[in-house]
Amino acid sequence: MHSATLEPSLYRIQYRDHLALQNISNPEKYTPPLRECTGWIVQQDEEKLVVVCDRSVSPQPHEREPAGSNALVIYRKAIEALWPLGSLKNGGES
Repeated sequence: MHSATLEPSLYRIQYRDHLALQNISNPEKYTPPLRECTGWIVQQDEEKLVVVCDRSVSPQPHEREPAGSNALVIYRKAIEALWPLGSLKNGGES
């Protein structure tokens, strides 16, 4: 599925944060910590998901669509669990 066909569904995602070990000597001794986020998947491919955790409810004057911020790139191989939480449109409509 590509970003053009995504519905505005909210997801809860648990993933292993490999970047948390980047400044540790002997990172192979440790398991990356489990983290989680909730957000809207705005782009995806076979390798990764891009999740927006914060977005406008309505478009700003210079935007066609409501923009999101706080984007998080999660590699699929790091994902432990992914749950759909609902198909919420902007403004909380179902």
